[in-house]
Formats: sequence, structure tokens, C-alpha cells
Amino acid sequence: MAQATHLQLLREGRLQPPANKQRQPEAGKLLSNLVVVKLSGKILDDGGRLAALAADIKDAVRKGSKFIIVHGGGKQIDAALSQAGIKTEKKDGIRVTTPKAMHVITSVLEGINHEIARAVREYGMEVRQVGIAGGAPVVFGKPIGDSCSGNVDKVDLAVLKHVLGKSDVVVMSSMGLQGSGDDYRFLNINADEVAACVAAGAGAGKLIMLSDKAVLGRDGSRLAVLDQGAAALLMEQGVITDGMAVKARSLAIAAGHVECVVVAGSEERLAGILEGGYGGATRFVL
Repeated sequence: MAQATHLQLLREGRLQPPANKQRQPEAGKLLSNLVVVKLSGKILDDGGRLAALAADIKDAVRKGSKFIIVHGGGKQIDAALSQAGIKTEKKDGIRVTTPKAMHVITSVLEGINHEIARAVREYGMEVRQVGIAGGAPVVFGKPIGDSCSGNVDKVDLAVLKHVLGKSDVVVMSSMGLQGSGDDYRFLNINADEVAACVAAGAGAGKLIMLSDKAVLGRDGSRLAVLDQGAAALLMEQGVITDGMAVKARSLAIAAGHVECVVVAGSEERLAGILEGGYGGATRFVL
């Protein structure tokens, strides 16, 4: 979808998830006990932070929560592509993925997925892995132009419900599948978009994006609250651009369907955010 179209939909409040619309829950009430967490590159690079995240998830699972951990791997992918002699190209904050790059990206995402799952299992939790080779397909995509990059087309909620029934924690890469049976291919989808569409479609109670960058306003300070109108204006003024614009559009997808939508710094503890500690975070509201 072109940036201008995204801005128009954002301004009008018409950005929607690709399937299974959910009602906005009443104030103060979560629609479900499901929490979707999108991880940043810094956490993936820091074993200590990853272990702290797993510990916080275990505590929350004991209290009845279930988790979907969504990851990309932008920083790690850039390094792997550079090592393979493949130039990194992005357009409007979205990676332009060639077939040659796709082989590298698939390998990187599969390795990250295993790393996160291993960290969670070390805390004694059952984990299901999806969005990688051998994992159940949950997110289906449609290509952007003739590239191997894509947008979310559909979230298979039946499969998602099945894997969540088998485990309290699901680790999901940002890979999407196009096609079915023997006629399919993987698409590289932005992890923020995947997290937002999964959270909205599944009716999650909370979407928490742990980000390497804060959401900043015109004066350069972190925004405590951001709504659709303000986000559209900041994008038009060039304050929110590139990857952060992609994140803002993704937050707008989720905000109408998930009660608590938060972007927090990667250094923030998940336990504090789950308990309503938003001092270092930006809440996206309608």
C-alpha cells in the first residue's frame, strides 16, 4: 500500500487488520489473556535481556497469560547480507527483498526463532515455533510488487488457536507464506505489521512493541500518548518517517482492536509494562 494511501486511511481511522475484526473492549477490561510482544534487535543481541524477558513471561504465564512473541531481525539480517555481498535496500522503511537475499533472510530468521524458543524453554515453559521452515504456517502474505517482500493478507486464527492450546508461548517469525501445498513461497514481512495484525485478528489483550527507538514528537522528546490524527500529522510533517512510520501505521491497525497498545524501549522490563508501568513507553490510542 502506498504511503499516501496509508496516511489517508490513518487520518480517517480506517486502517483495519486483514481478517477477523474484533470489537474494541470496554475501558479497563481486556478482551483476552493473550499478550503479543514484538522484540527489537537489541534484545535479540543481548542474552541477559532475553533471559530477563523469559523470566517475566514465566511470571505472567503463572498468572494466566498466554504469549505470542513476534520477531524480525533487521540488524542481524543487515549484517548477514553484508557478509554475503548483498546490498541492503529499503523503500519507505520496508526492506526490498530479492530472491537472492531471501535465502539469507530465511536462514537468519530461523536461527533467531530457535534462539528465542531456547531462552524460553530454559525457564521450563512449553514453546511452539511458527513462521519458520517446519513450523505451522499462521501468517499468509501478498507480495509487494515483484519482490519477495510482502504485506499481511490473512492470519490463520484456527492454526493460531491450535498452537496456543498446546502451549502458553508461541514464537513467531515475520515470515509470511504465499500459496499452499507444493506451490508456495515465503515472503519477508515487516515484523511490526505481523505483530499488529496477529494481535488485532486474535483479539489480544495487549500488544507490546519493545523498540530500539522511541516515538518522538516535533521537539524531539518521547511521546507519552499518540493517536491516529497526531500520527498522520507527524508523518506529513516528516517527523515520523521510514521504519517508525511503518511502526505507527502498524500500531493504528491494532489500536481499534486491542485495548492496550504500547511501544517501549528495549531496556524496559516486560513485567513493569504488564503491570501498567508506561513511564518509559508510548501508548497508541484511538
